Amino acid sequence: MAKRLAVIGVPKTIFEAIQSAHTGPIIYHAMVPKILVSKGQLFVERSNGRGLLPVDRVLFYGIFENDFDLLTGLSIWGGDCYSNPVALMNCRLKLPCLARAMQYSRFASKR
Repeated sequence: MAKRLAVIGVPKTIFEAIQSAHTGPIIYHAMVPKILVSKGQLFVERSNGRGLLPVDRVLFYGIFENDFDLLTGLSIWGGDCYSNPVALMNCRLKLPCLARAMQYSRFASKR
């Protein structure tokens, strides 16, 4: 059976290109959809907003003010997802992310 792909956050023109190359079922959301993780399965709101469908893969591309719960859910789910939601969670917390990055970015000159 073909795997269902959820595409979140890409412009409509890019989604249409992805859709034409994808052979299985696909869900598209320009903004953050409702999700549910239950018994290791990810469910994503239908494109028309009525009910949730099981999803096998996610393409998430975007930065949204309210995406932290989505990223947390995708991280807990642990399935096939691009971009890596665990890494993206760290980037949403700007000051902790900056502090971690500074540990690896040492310069010769004094500040």
